[in-house]
Amino acid sequence: MVRKKGATLWDFRPGTGTGTFEVTGIDPGTEIEVRLAGPLVETTTLTAPRIAAIVSPNPIVAGQPFTVVFDVVPDTVTPAGLTGTGSIRSGVGPAGVDRLTIRATADGREPLEFEVDVEQPEATLIVSPENILRIDGGTGPTPLTISAPDRYAGEYAPGAADLETGPQPLADIVLRTVSGAPAAVGQSLVLDLGPWESQHPQVQITSIRYRAGDTILGTASTLAITSALAGQSIVADYALSDASGVTEGTTPAVAVPGTVLAVGATRVGFYDQVRVGATNTQRLTDIDLGPADPAKRMVLFVSTRGDFTPTFAVIAGGVEYPLEEVTRTGPQSNSATGYLLEANIPAGGAAVLRATYTANTSPGLGVEVFALKGMARQTLVSNLRVAMTAGTPVSVQVATQANDFCLLFLVSVPTAAGGIIDATAGVTEVIDRTLATGAGLSPWQLWIGAATEATGSATRTLSATPTVSGNAGRLAAVYRRS
Repeated sequence: MVRKKGATLWDFRPGTGTGTFEVTGIDPGTEIEVRLAGPLVETTTLTAPRIAAIVSPNPIVAGQPFTVVFDVVPDTVTPAGLTGTGSIRSGVGPAGVDRLTIRATADGREPLEFEVDVEQPEATLIVSPENILRIDGGTGPTPLTISAPDRYAGEYAPGAADLETGPQPLADIVLRTVSGAPAAVGQSLVLDLGPWESQHPQVQITSIRYRAGDTILGTASTLAITSALAGQSIVADYALSDASGVTEGTTPAVAVPGTVLAVGATRVGFYDQVRVGATNTQRLTDIDLGPADPAKRMVLFVSTRGDFTPTFAVIAGGVEYPLEEVTRTGPQSNSATGYLLEANIPAGGAAVLRATYTANTSPGLGVEVFALKGMARQTLVSNLRVAMTAGTPVSVQVATQANDFCLLFLVSVPTAAGGIIDATAGVTEVIDRTLATGAGLSPWQLWIGAATEATGSATRTLSATPTVSGNAGRLAAVYRRS
């Protein structure tokens, strides 16, 4: 029999098993007296029943959903990541732990706390017919090792943290030739995405833009390396997209070797800038010097709009090399001017050409760079201004010997772009470029041709034929092996 402590009436409760009986209708926490037989009375306190819960599946799997079903509606549940209302809560198995502790409280019930095992799934690699790798299973970054081809070989740790805004490269996106050979004239460049990751099965190249400095070379999927790109450093701006967004970037530069024009004479490349407005007295242009060589002499021809009496220097490897102005030429005063510059520069690779002006200006300019070894200038012919007539060669005569390297420079203001396109008298065109100046200013033309004398001592005629009439500054130089 049982009764509340201190009560006068006893209540008979039938037993439910050996040594047990059921007590109902009394609140938890109430002290009761129990009489089992005769005068023997024991005092005890009823406890609240504990919350019960079932977890499914059990054990739970990291990265996979699971549910917890309570026998009452809990007031509080942890971990906080469990969602839902009522007596059923849902969650996703956590990564990197072996056990998950679940706690719950409810009014009138003993708090619940228990642990459930967490299994970490094995990652599997699935390769689609499109050579897209999909990592199934696993949690967090899954290390990935690529052994072939060699250009992709390495260890990578993909993760989903950076993929909410678009696909992400796991390594540098680079330019390579279609054939796999080194970059050179005659090859074609293509964007090599390398290994990348995305939350979506479809990733596409939204845009690609090949350029050398600020000059846009093309926007097709491949870029043919023509002779005009010899000596240039080429990069590609790209945009990749998937269903999450767009990722943009720029590839590392690919250097195209210069063109050997004669024994000891190499064309390194052409570099240009457009006018940016009268904002300073200096223009800095990224150029290349070709391979380093202690016996190398650099020859630069700089063409710029106007006649600003600038001075020039090359900065390479933290060293400043002043450039000697050999001469200048131009079609007319304050129109366009070409400067023949020389200096012994043993440094190679990337460098900066600094043009310092006497006035606060920033004109457009173009820079043609040659590297000479074992050669010295012998002859120089300069005309400040010559008249151009369409279809009539612009010529100059120079005295040459066998194997001499000859250069003919024309800086013109034609009435149409591409005004000088036809070289004659054995002169090979090096460059024919219309140079921009800026809004409201007319462009000008830079044409350079080269020739190597194959015979003995002679008087050589260097010429080029314009297609339009106008004015040009003409300059010829001959370099001889010493």
